[in-house]
Amino acid sequence: MNTIKAILVDDELHAIENLKYEIAKHCPQIQIAGHFSDPKEALNKLPTIDFDVLFLDIEMPWLSGFDLLSELPKLDFEVIFVTAYDQYAITAFRYSAIDYLLKPVRSTDLIDALSKLEKKKQKFDKTHFEVLLQNLSNVENRMEKIALPTASGFEFVRISEIVRCESDGNYAKVFMMGEASIYLAKTLKDLESLLHNHGFLRVHHSHLIAQKFISKYDNAESSVWMEDGSCIPVSRSKKPGFLARFKK
Repeated sequence: MNTIKAILVDDELHAIENLKYEIAKHCPQIQIAGHFSDPKEALNKLPTIDFDVLFLDIEMPWLSGFDLLSELPKLDFEVIFVTAYDQYAITAFRYSAIDYLLKPVRSTDLIDALSKLEKKKQKFDKTHFEVLLQNLSNVENRMEKIALPTASGFEFVRISEIVRCESDGNYAKVFMMGEASIYLAKTLKDLESLLHNHGFLRVHHSHLIAQKFISKYDNAESSVWMEDGSCIPVSRSKKPGFLARFKK
């Protein structure tokens, strides 16, 4: 088992103690290399410490977690945000493929976050951070970008440019307008949960389509034609809901 060196930054001492307790009890592979309750002190000291993951509170006086990351000279470590944010912000974390823990931290959530961390193929970087900030600025409306996990890391794409998604077992393909498909380490069900509020329709057990890119529907063939030239079947079970959507 590889040792993971961690730094904890939270202005609430009881939150730090709670996280230290949960780590010691449930995550023996994590070695706490330091902790800070003053974000300004953390900003000065972090560049001098060798560590793998930063457990970072967001809402702190003088310097928020986001401000802290913005001012660091480089991001060469993983980040797991520890937050009491509301559901809108949590949605932004999900779309940006960034790990988070809700306060008070539960052991099951901590173990799950660590498992994801150990399986990640691409580290947290400036692009992840920029996409998160962009999505957070739009949480009351719609997410602008989504992080799509691929075999080599992530591709960050605009949701408005996704034409359709197609199932391939435990994987999926995302088709962009005018671009090649992106093969994902994600199921179609996962994509549906993220995209259903963005005008996407599940018309078949293997197909999820963007309503705005539909160019024609053939009732006799029970098929839709998309603007990228593809013809997608509408299953018998999905047809009533599909037609009802347009009658509205």
